[in-house]
Amino acid sequence: MISELLLDFIPNTSCKLFTVKDVSLYNENLPVTCGLLEIKAPGFTYVVNTEVERDFEQKVTMSFLQLQSQGAKYNNPLPDGNYEIKYSINPNEVLFVEYNYYSTCNLYNNYISQLCDYFNKSCELTQAEQEKEMERLFEISTLLDNVKISAQECNDVPTADRLYEKAKQLLEKHGCNFNK
Repeated sequence: MISELLLDFIPNTSCKLFTVKDVSLYNENLPVTCGLLEIKAPGFTYVVNTEVERDFEQKVTMSFLQLQSQGAKYNNPLPDGNYEIKYSINPNEVLFVEYNYYSTCNLYNNYISQLCDYFNKSCELTQAEQEKEMERLFEISTLLDNVKISAQECNDVPTADRLYEKAKQLLEKHGCNFNK
């Protein structure tokens, strides 16, 4: 049996990190050596490399990606967008797996904020305004789901980027005026 390399991605609602977890199925008769995790952040051309052991869990932060100094007092939120991730073991040029992980955390938190505003203020809206706002919010939710599917399942990052921008534009419209 050849080792089957698999990764799992665990988001965090703070948007300051996500975790890459090794969930690979390794051949128990062969040693796992020279584990290498490579991550390229959205909008950047360089790759961050780190050596990893079997069954690793790597927290990805701004500091880890070298997008802020290691000595910074606080970690800033990670940028939304597609993270190109590669994991390999010896022989690294043969045994590797590549993933797209598309973070929508910042935009999703904005969506949640607007959804909560809607729930808190919906009594102030007419039935027609409520329906229009729910349609807008549902469209945004669907777009955010489709961003991840497009990038992570279909490997179509350009489509994911377009869907992300459409969801962002819909969020910026703010739907109903809750300050009546």
